[in-house]
Amino acid sequence: MRWTAVLDEVARERERQEQLRADGKFAATCATTDKYEMTDPECLAVLAEEFGEVARAVCEGMPGNIENTASLRAELIQVAAVAVAWAERL
Repeated sequence: MRWTAVLDEVARERERQEQLRADGKFAATCATTDKYEMTDPECLAVLAEEFGEVARAVCEGMPGNIENTASLRAELIQVAAVAVAWAERL
């Protein structure tokens, strides 16, 4: 898969995150700049949680190959989208 297709997936995940916020699932994303703006430590916690999901997907597949690459891929896209959101705010 081309890297541009992966970046498109990250963009779609960012849109999904903002839609979840609009739907009231949570008050802010790491990109929020209004009164609900998240602090850097809060964004780090969100990013760490997503990274933890990546670690779990990898560790559950050990010692051989990762069993569910689709799940790992989805988690990596979410990590990238959270990092993008945080960078947007900065």
